[in-house]
Amino acid sequence: MIPVIDRSKSVGSRFGWMCGLLMLSMTAVSSADDAPKLRYDVKPGAVFAYEVTINVDLPDSEDRMHGIINYTVKSSGDEQIEFVYTGNVQSSEKKKAAPTTTGPRRGPGGPGGPERFGPRGPLFGSNPITGLSYQTNEVRMTKAGQFVAVKGTSHLPYLLGQLSLLPFERLPKEPLKTWEANIGAVIEESKSETRTPGPPRLSNNEDKNKKTTAGGETLRYEIQKQEGSKVTVRRTCNLQTAPIEGKNIKLQLQTAGTFDFDTDKGLISLYESKGKLTIQQENVSVDLPMQIHFKLLSEEERQQIEQKKKDQIANAKQQQEDAAAKLKQPLTDDERQEIIKKLESTNVAFVGQTLQMLAKREPAAEDKAIALAIKPHLESKFPVIRGWAEGTWKTWSELVEDKDTAKTEKDKPKTEPANPTNPNRPARPARPGRPPAK
Repeated sequence: MIPVIDRSKSVGSRFGWMCGLLMLSMTAVSSADDAPKLRYDVKPGAVFAYEVTINVDLPDSEDRMHGIINYTVKSSGDEQIEFVYTGNVQSSEKKKAAPTTTGPRRGPGGPGGPERFGPRGPLFGSNPITGLSYQTNEVRMTKAGQFVAVKGTSHLPYLLGQLSLLPFERLPKEPLKTWEANIGAVIEESKSETRTPGPPRLSNNEDKNKKTTAGGETLRYEIQKQEGSKVTVRRTCNLQTAPIEGKNIKLQLQTAGTFDFDTDKGLISLYESKGKLTIQQENVSVDLPMQIHFKLLSEEERQQIEQKKKDQIANAKQQQEDAAAKLKQPLTDDERQEIIKKLESTNVAFVGQTLQMLAKREPAAEDKAIALAIKPHLESKFPVIRGWAEGTWKTWSELVEDKDTAKTEKDKPKTEPANPTNPNRPARPARPGRPPAK
């Protein structure tokens, strides 16, 4: 149930804003006169975007997170830069083939192994993973990548921190060939067991069931080469936690890779990294291999994606308008027969979809056969079908009023009122020739 890492609120890392002030130390391992000066330097009003892909190999499935994240620079001074983040990644899980071995399950979730984990398992919780849904964050940081303030959250699972801060690494204040950063970390755990099927859900930052565990992260950087404005830097990360209270579980995240820093654009242009998250409980250890990749989109690519998004919104709106217009058109004989066929089907999905569609239509006199096909569903054994049928019947019942057999109030037998001394006793029909009781 350890969903997020919050190495945050201040001076140190690219991960979060929910806990107290944490300390970060920067160490110059080696200096060089010919080392390039790396700085995040983007003009106010500039817009840029990254395409992010994260793959995690779970014991029984593969989890892929992919999406486009966008940034708009609000201000950029001599020392600090402020921007607005929008976006998210979407998680898709692909199940692996079931093992053919027999016997009791070992490892995660089985005897002698750590508890179940994964983006939908309790170890990584369900509530705080806000990076999987569309979010807006406001970020202020120094031009060396030290975060000053972060408003909002965009947490990722697997201790990967906040999505909004992912494309920003710690840079040295002075030109260096190698440097390292030591960052305090806080791992958050939500103890909530409430879970419904589906993707991880959200919660606010005031989760009373939330627990924290201390940890520490060491980042090491080394410039490998420089080609024009592109500076390639090797990055290694080692994050470890203390044992989680009450679970005797230790976590360790280790990654290694490179990123290209574009000194002309003042941004990281490409990041590629591989690693693993190790979960250790007593004498059992499980590794989750992962790959992390993101790239800065060209202005042409960004605009194409923006246009595609606008086109999708416009198409969806047009489809809604077309569907609304079609509902106002009279049904053809073929359409009428197809609707009746679906209503008489044993396929619950067909019936439900058809009832919902009919609820939006105004019935015509020639649609009486459809109304007759709706009526049996008022007594369906499926509550959801009964509910949809009742809503639809309010409009369509006027077509099938059976005047030959329906009894009017005048035709109904009169009944005596309930016994005033025994209100629970039902009223009984009045006897022939006997006036109703007063």
